[in-house]
Amino acid sequence: MNIKQCENVLVDSGQTLLSEMRSKIEAGKDGRKGISKSFFKSAKHIEKGSALEDAVLKIIGIDKFPQNEGQWIYRVPCKNPTCIILCENRYFLTLDIAPKRNVELWHVGGNNTLPIENLPKIEYPIYYLCDWDLMGLQIYERIYHRVEMIKDKASSLQLLNPNGKPERIKDTEDYHRSEWDKTTELSSLTANLYSSEQLAILQNLIKTDEWIEEEGNDIGRIIDEIGKVK
Repeated sequence: MNIKQCENVLVDSGQTLLSEMRSKIEAGKDGRKGISKSFFKSAKHIEKGSALEDAVLKIIGIDKFPQNEGQWIYRVPCKNPTCIILCENRYFLTLDIAPKRNVELWHVGGNNTLPIENLPKIEYPIYYLCDWDLMGLQIYERIYHRVEMIKDKASSLQLLNPNGKPERIKDTEDYHRSEWDKTTELSSLTANLYSSEQLAILQNLIKTDEWIEEEGNDIGRIIDEIGKVK
């Protein structure tokens, strides 16, 4: 992704989210790695001192990133929430699709689980939407166990089935670094944390060397499916 494309991505995120990002960065609750992971799939994509970093700082409206990465959580509230979708990446938080359907969106930075651990309670059923690649599902498993540690919660963390189109890992290697481990059963993922349908999807992705990007999903359809299950 070049600098012009970076500008388009961040500007398209909307002024409200940019303002919240700026506030959290200034408070030391977000940083270079979190912003990079959210928008560019890699925590190391925005390199310190690079022209890309300068462009991102300019768009957000700050002088520099904090030296230490904070532990933080973003929330997009709605008036009458019926459930929560915790997103691995930040993209869907820039859209109004979920709030219009009475779904609250959350996002924690990168691999951080501390924001979840520090929650006193979770008031609504909570779901997880992520990249269906090894890294994304490893993060899901870590967060699942953190949610289980919270006694006062409406539900365990429930992984959402993707409806996006699978992509070949080889075709996306310029920006995507997560590969399946074919030397172990199910890439060493924990089988009992997935439904039979999810296991079938996962096994097929591993077999074909493909993955499903979170942002390629139709979140409106996913929310409609949640409503049918309730």
